[in-house]
Amino acid sequence: MTPNILKSLMKPDAYPVSTRTVEMLQTHVSWIFLTETHAFKLKKPVNFGFLDFSTVDRRR
Repeated sequence: MTPNILKSLMKPDAYPVSTRTVEMLQTHVSWIFLTETHAFKLKKPVNFGFLDFSTVDRRR
């Protein structure tokens, strides 16, 4: 995920729900975007051996 995409996802108009604010949280495996009423989670492309999200198919 590029910094430009993450920056774009911080804009309220990037979401299918009506919202005025977006907050981003990060874990070691995900980016979580919180709107006023919903949470949107994107899995990071990571491989920890026991957890392999290194490709799009493996993140499904």
